[in-house]
Amino acid sequence: MVRAALPLLLALFILGVATPVARAERAPPPIAITGARILTGTAEIPSGTVVVTDGKIAAVGPSDKVEVPPGAERIDGRGKTVIPGLVNPWTQVGSVTTRASGGVTPHLTAEPGLAPGADSLAGALRAGYTTLAVTREGEGLPGTGIAIRPVGNSVPELVVARDVYLRMTGGMGTGALRVLTGPLQSAKQELDAIAAYEKAAAGYKKAMEEYEKLKGEAEKKKEKPPEAPKIAAPKPPQQNPRLEAVRKAVAGELPVFVRLAFAREFVHFANAVKDYPNLKVTVVFTGGDGYRVAEEVERRKWTVVLPPVLTTNAYTRVYRNVPAELAARKVPVAFYPTPDTPDGFASIGVALGILVRAGLDSGVALQAVTLTPARLLGLDKRVGSIETGKDGNLVILTGDPFDARTRIERVLLEGRTVHPGGTR
Repeated sequence: MVRAALPLLLALFILGVATPVARAERAPPPIAITGARILTGTAEIPSGTVVVTDGKIAAVGPSDKVEVPPGAERIDGRGKTVIPGLVNPWTQVGSVTTRASGGVTPHLTAEPGLAPGADSLAGALRAGYTTLAVTREGEGLPGTGIAIRPVGNSVPELVVARDVYLRMTGGMGTGALRVLTGPLQSAKQELDAIAAYEKAAAGYKKAMEEYEKLKGEAEKKKEKPPEAPKIAAPKPPQQNPRLEAVRKAVAGELPVFVRLAFAREFVHFANAVKDYPNLKVTVVFTGGDGYRVAEEVERRKWTVVLPPVLTTNAYTRVYRNVPAELAARKVPVAFYPTPDTPDGFASIGVALGILVRAGLDSGVALQAVTLTPARLLGLDKRVGSIETGKDGNLVILTGDPFDARTRIERVLLEGRTVHPGGTR
């Protein structure tokens, strides 16, 4: 029976319908959204056209200057607003069993816990999110974050980029901070040993090259060859493979995202990492008193990820727009929805509207859910704005993105319509 079925399976494979992967390999037809208000993430085009071909943005600009390719699917954008697909830099949506018990596990990642087809991923799409950075939950150094797209039949199909940041969790006690500083110190020592080895290896190579040169000259002159250098080849230092991500972080090659619940934890963390100037730190505030350390964040040139909400001064009912305060100090700000659920994702537009009406610049607000988190994750060459060559991740809205009455009409992921809209 199996042998009899083989010709049929082969025929299906040749036709390209055997598996979802085969279907995914087919490039989507070109799409042109015409006559729309386009907020690229860096500029506004009042009446523009964006063309997506082979999953990438092929052209964007005023409608009278962009040519629509023959055979493209045309979407009438008149009266609509097009924005980049949203980027969430801090979430556990789409994952299971990603919590670490605590301690030092920087070599681990959230990838094994990803759940393709999870309902929460569909919820993210409905809210306009096309890129998610999934983090391992836990204390200390639980692992590295991974960037995913919310659509895929398997884990590899979900993955956009691995190791987008090293996750840390701050604390108050000496023990909690030692969990962070211990690996940092070990990694720095290993990096210093590597640097010393490379310097010694370069010196050894130079000495041997000089010896070989003099030896050759002596042979030509039939003279006595020079004495060989009395130095041994240096041995490479041992490295702990579990600390590879920490070494990259200490060297400034991998961003660090540290979760801090309160401003006082910021003070302790900042003091703990003062000897590591190359750390590229993004502070993930989960509490509401981040305004207390805004000046210090600005001084250190760190970036901030926080919920898109108004907070109050301690023990008062006086509201503060912390994102606006940070933006006024030129501190890059990105938002993660709260709660970390499809419902929380769906409320992002309303939350942004409240912040904008309370004084946050609308351009900063849009970038805080698009281009800024993309930059923090090192993905801004692919996502985060509507620019030629970037992924065709687009959200078509019925109106202004900060109007509570606006609805999502369509979501495109790499040029494919993945959500027809209807909710916001």
